[in-house]
Amino acid sequence: MEKVKLQKLEKILEKRGGTVNMQASVMELSFEKDEDAEWFEKVMESSPADSAVSCVMTMKGLGNKKARHKFVFNVTDMDNFIDLLDEE
Repeated sequence: MEKVKLQKLEKILEKRGGTVNMQASVMELSFEKDEDAEWFEKVMESSPADSAVSCVMTMKGLGNKKARHKFVFNVTDMDNFIDLLDEE
């Protein structure tokens, strides 16, 4: 995001006590098979609150049987994230 746009956004949010924390660690994973997506979802649900990821969003195209199941999230600790998935 351009620095000028970011500054404008920060100024708008400042009036409401909001802050901007730009992240460069957003990851998107997608799975073709529902059972693989369910596996990932269960791993994320069973991980501790201070886990390797935060703000997990899940999405799948409605009415499209070939749509991949996607997860978008922030990676807060890549090593921990890899270990978490490798254990399963």
